[in-house]
Amino acid sequence: MTEGADPNHARLRAAILARMDAADPPITRAALERASGVSRKTLREYLDGVRVARRDTIIRLERGLGWPAGTADRYLYAESRTAGNDLHRSDDSPVHSGEKRSDLLNLIEEAVSDLPPTQRAEVEAAAFEAALRRRREITGG
Repeated sequence: MTEGADPNHARLRAAILARMDAADPPITRAALERASGVSRKTLREYLDGVRVARRDTIIRLERGLGWPAGTADRYLYAESRTAGNDLHRSDDSPVHSGEKRSDLLNLIEEAVSDLPPTQRAEVEAAAFEAALRRRREITGG
């Protein structure tokens, strides 16, 4: 299946590329290959939109980027969100204050709802990266 057939993977791809660009220093494809254990060919084909990645590849990319468990799912399944709270959770991630988190997610969603999916994904990825940068500034890590 190609990316054009699956807009969810286009959204995840945009988030991965935004994360790579936002890192200081930026994460190269070679560095992501090493950190994730994903082959050069698979990474190239996925990031170039030639193919859709398997679940195990997505999990390895998520870990290689240093994302918390479930982050990739947030991009993959954003359109099928029902309650908002479950979107950012995975079985091994902590449950945050549900109502406040849901309110924040709803505000972000409303702010980008008029954008085409690819642009929406880019804005969401940039917001996520800004939050991570600010967290590192606050915690010193």
